[in-house]
Amino acid sequence: SRYVVRNIGYKICYNYIFSASYFGNGIYGLENAAMFYFGKSYKDLSQKEFINLVLMSIHPVKYDTLEKVNAKAINDEIIEIYSNFEKARKKLKKV
Repeated sequence: SRYVVRNIGYKICYNYIFSASYFGNGIYGLENAAMFYFGKSYKDLSQKEFINLVLMSIHPVKYDTLEKVNAKAINDEIIEIYSNFEKARKKLKKV
């Protein structure tokens, strides 16, 4: 709910959801994935890095950033999702 996200934070909420998710390369859990792929805590991820991990939890092989063959397609998809997110957020601010 919006109350939970507003008062706890979306990243913490998602951490509970993703704490047991598989992120490829033998990595389980959001915190472990953030450290493995980006070298930092999930709390310090940029929005684009966070989107990347969400995608990896959906399809760990397809969105594996260590696989250079997929890198451009992954980045393009992340940018598209991020752009749509920003557009939606701007619309909500106007309301």
